Amino acid sequence: MIEDFDQPNPDEGNQTPQEFLAEEERSISLRRLLVVGAVIFLAIFYFVWANYLNFGYLEVIGKAPFSVTITGEINQECPSSPCEMKLKRGEKTVLVSKAGFTTDSIATGVILWGTVAVKPIFKLQPHIEEVSDIPEGSITSQKVDYKFTYDQSHNNYALVKSGESVGFAVSYFGGKLESPFIIGSENAVLAIENIADGKAFYINAITKERNVLGKTFVSVTRGVVSPNGRYFLIETSAKTLFVADQKSFSIIRDSATFGNAFWTLKNTLVLAYLQKEEDAEGAVTEKYVFDEYNPVTGDQRTLFTTDSMLSDLLPRNIKVNPGTNTVFFESGEQKYELIF
Repeated sequence: MIEDFDQPNPDEGNQTPQEFLAEEERSISLRRLLVVGAVIFLAIFYFVWANYLNFGYLEVIGKAPFSVTITGEINQECPSSPCEMKLKRGEKTVLVSKAGFTTDSIATGVILWGTVAVKPIFKLQPHIEEVSDIPEGSITSQKVDYKFTYDQSHNNYALVKSGESVGFAVSYFGGKLESPFIIGSENAVLAIENIADGKAFYINAITKERNVLGKTFVSVTRGVVSPNGRYFLIETSAKTLFVADQKSFSIIRDSATFGNAFWTLKNTLVLAYLQKEEDAEGAVTEKYVFDEYNPVTGDQRTLFTTDSMLSDLLPRNIKVNPGTNTVFFESGEQKYELIF
């Protein structure tokens, strides 16, 4: 007799209600275990990722010692350089501070398993110190005398160093400038017509390039050359100060005076002046200010301000020393050094 295996088993599918519920409970328990297992796995993976895998390195390179703050994360003292930190991957704001210097803020990013290096710029925090003696010497400019000489062979005027022939002229002019004010160095010459609506010229003594500068004043009374011979501080007949470069004249703060303006070896100007401020109630406060003007950027920053050196105690005998490139001055019987 041949069995027919395709015939349905009369016992299949005939589960009792109790067996069906038991099977469902087993299925639900299995799914719950799978969900719990997945959650545990993800939690473990996230923990391992966040704490052991999602990181990179940041190196801060500078003259140690200094301190590093990663905003929202860590503060670290760095006795040596480079100073390495292990950080989570992502964008960072790095604050680097050093005693006596301004804090530098650097925006950077830490890459996964890689190293990023940053180099902070330490700018000296200006401050004064009392000293027992003021060293001898002051910064002098490389002023060179120039003059206009008529060149008969070319029927024009040559601008030459005093004592040299027209063959060594740094520039030629079709006509002589009216009432010229001339100040120069080995590197450049500034020639200005001391008349209303007169012209002004900046001549590069090396390349012989000549530029016309826009002139907003009538005349110049005196001037002084920067140590590198490329910038000129001038005082106009209206007592206004300008700095001239190859492109333009830049006006200096009104309260500054020629006698209290000093070139530094950085080719910046230190300006010392008395400033008066009046509040809403009419009370006037006086303070003495030391500023630094940078002719390259046109920026003027305050180095030091005091309201304690007034009347007979105003700073005097101000000078920039060529050995230290710092400002020395006296106030009363005390001597001070402004370090910047």
